[in-house]
Amino acid sequence: MSLKIEYTREAEETLISVYEFILSNFGKRSAESFLIKAEKIIGLIAKLLFMFKAVPFDETVRIGLLTGGFGNSGSSSLLVKVY
Repeated sequence: MSLKIEYTREAEETLISVYEFILSNFGKRSAESFLIKAEKIIGLIAKLLFMFKAVPFDETVRIGLLTGGFGNSGSSSLLVKVY
């Protein structure tokens, strides 16, 4: 059973901003790759709440690593707060 994912307005705005940044700097393919990977990680957290470790400053915030396909860094972190 999966938990329901609800995005705050700030989370939606951040996701859109990151998508637009990747789109303008690295192209549509990279931006779409980012969205697919982000949604996959969020879906996994919804199914397996404790799959990812908590950040040191807050036990309710989980961190997932998105790798490859969007920019020169090769990876980005995705933070999800669990309620």
